Amino acid sequence: MRKNKSPGPDDITNDVLLIAGEPALDYLTKCFNETLKTGKIPTSWEEAKIIVIYKKGDPGDIKNYRPISLLSHSYKLFTRLLQTKMERVLDENQPKEQAGFGKGFSTTDHIHTLNQTWSMTKAVGQKLRVAQRAMERKMLGLKLTDKISYKEIRNKTQFSDIAQYLAKQKWKWAGHVSRIQDNRWTLRVTEWQPRNGKRLRRRQARRWRDDIVRTMGNTWTREAKDREEWRRGAEGLILQWMAEA
Repeated sequence: MRKNKSPGPDDITNDVLLIAGEPALDYLTKCFNETLKTGKIPTSWEEAKIIVIYKKGDPGDIKNYRPISLLSHSYKLFTRLLQTKMERVLDENQPKEQAGFGKGFSTTDHIHTLNQTWSMTKAVGQKLRVAQRAMERKMLGLKLTDKISYKEIRNKTQFSDIAQYLAKQKWKWAGHVSRIQDNRWTLRVTEWQPRNGKRLRRRQARRWRDDIVRTMGNTWTREAKDREEWRRGAEGLILQWMAEA
């Protein structure tokens, strides 16, 4: 418990509880157990002492103050104990898909997974562009019915088109993979040619490198050895992706 904290409606501070020692601990234990047993809480826990704190500006303007609620410290101690006991059980039963709500995890884990493994198709790319445009309209407080051109919206937001960004990232990654000197799985998977199995009916599924081959030809891995030249060649893939989007 932290010292020098303002008390709630019962005027009992953390300092008082710490000084009281064992007698206070015995009383709080009985109080907490009774609360858990009956489901009823002390009246003082239902109340809060509201005070206002000056922020900045004119002290005579009420808008320059913010209200805070001071709760009973024994109530906060009770809820902290409940949290400690429940936290482990909740973490163990939290599905791994909810990383943003788990201890030691965050949504960054899932974002990283999507960034590295999400298969990008023409349909997915179009959905992302639609989502991006909706987000930009939302940021500017616009609706579809406002009939504002996307070019005008883009001039205001100054965002990069997501299709261009994806093409540029793919181009950079392809160049990086082709320049790998050791026998990493990233290079092996890119160059792998299946030797067994039976081709299914219908058109052959597009491979990750097909976009690169269409732009640079089958010798793209040799072309990518020159880092600066490869960077300049990104414009071709970007224009291709934009034309298909």
